[in-house]
Amino acid sequence: MESEEDVLKRFGLLDEDTEMVEFAPAVQKMLEKTRRLAERIAGRILSFRDDFDKIMSILDSLEWGILGYERPLPGVAVDSTFPIDGGVDLVGGHLAAVIAGYIGFGGVSGGEDKPVESIVDILFADDENMRSRIPLYAKIAEKKITLKVLENKEKGLLKPVIILFDGELVPYKLLFRPWRSIVKSKVLTRLDEATMRVLERAREQGVTLIGVVKRSYSRLLRVFNNGEKLPLNDKAIMSMILRPGSYVVLGKFSDLVPRYAEIIAEERKKEGKNVKGYVEGVKELLEKRPSYGEVIVAFYKPRQGPGQAVRVEILDYGNLGLERVLSILSALTNPATGLPYPIDLVDSYVRLESYMLELVRRRIIKHLVEMLKEEGLRGEHVVVMSHTNPEKRYLYEKKKF
Repeated sequence: MESEEDVLKRFGLLDEDTEMVEFAPAVQKMLEKTRRLAERIAGRILSFRDDFDKIMSILDSLEWGILGYERPLPGVAVDSTFPIDGGVDLVGGHLAAVIAGYIGFGGVSGGEDKPVESIVDILFADDENMRSRIPLYAKIAEKKITLKVLENKEKGLLKPVIILFDGELVPYKLLFRPWRSIVKSKVLTRLDEATMRVLERAREQGVTLIGVVKRSYSRLLRVFNNGEKLPLNDKAIMSMILRPGSYVVLGKFSDLVPRYAEIIAEERKKEGKNVKGYVEGVKELLEKRPSYGEVIVAFYKPRQGPGQAVRVEILDYGNLGLERVLSILSALTNPATGLPYPIDLVDSYVRLESYMLELVRRRIIKHLVEMLKEEGLRGEHVVVMSHTNPEKRYLYEKKKF
C-alpha cells in the first residue's frame, strides 16, 4: 500500500514551493472552497468502499479476462478536433474550423515514410446554434478521413488491420437519440450516413475498428444495478478494481443502450420532462442501424502507465478476437498516458491552437479588402470580421515567450 508521501509524490505535490505564491482575490476564494469539494469527493469514495461487495457482485456477472502479450498489428489512428472555446465571435458571424487526420503505425504502408494526412474545413455562420453543431461537423470530417484510409487500403496503398479512433466509435449524438430526431436534422443525417459508410466499408474489407474513449464519464454499470446510481462513474470504478493486465467486458450496445435509455427516460419523467416515445425511438434507431448495436464496450488496464482503466468500443470486423484486440492495445501503451501511443500521436497531429483561427481571420480580411476594392467599396466594410469582444482578442493571438 502506498504511503501518503508516495501518493503525493506520484501526483507531483511534494514541491515545497507549490503554495509559496501570491494569488489574486478570486483565485484565493476558489482555493478556500477546495476542502468542501474534497469532502464531497471523499464521500463518494467512502460510498464506493461501503458498496464494494454489491459492485463486485455486479462485475462478477460480466466477462473478465487477462491480457496476453500480442505484437501490434499495422494500423491507423484517426482523430478530429475543433476549437475548445467554439471559435471566434465576430461582428458578422462566428468563425470556426475543424480538422481531421490520420497517422499510420506498425508498417501500415510498407514504405519508409510514415503515412499521415489531414483535411480541414473552415466554418462561418451567423446561426446561434453554430457552436452546438461544430462537434458534429468535426465527427463528419473524421468519418471522411477514415473513408480515405479505407479507399487507400482498397488501392493497396495502405494495409491497416486495425483503425483506432480517438473517441467513441459511434457518435453518442446518434446513439442515444430517437430515430425520428436524426431524420429531422440535416447535420445528424449527414453524420449517420457517414458513420454507416465507414462501418460498411470496414466490414467489407475486414478491418477491425476500435474507439478509445479517453474522457469517459459513462454510468453503464447502472444497467446491471436495476438503474440505481453507483457512487462513481464506470471508469473510476474500473480504475480502482481492475488489476494491471486485466479486462472486463460490459457487453454490446444492442443490450446496453435500450436498457440505459429506459433509465434516462425514468429520470427525465421524474423531472417533469416529456419522454413519450423516447425509449421506443432509441430501439427503432438500433433496428434501423443494427451495426451500431454490434459495438462491444470493454475496459482494460494496461500493465504500464498511470493506473487508469481505458474504455474501448470495438467492432471486430477482422475477426481478431476480443482478447487479442485488447492485448494489442495494451502492447501499444504509452507509459506516460496509459493510452495507445498512436492515439497520443494523432491527437498532437490534428491539434488546433486558438491562434490559428486568428491567422485565418486576418487572411480572410486581406482577401476581402482586395475583393471589395474591385467592387468600389472601401475597407471599412470588413468591420464584419472584427472581434465582437476585443478584450478577449488575446485568446487568439500566439503567445510570445
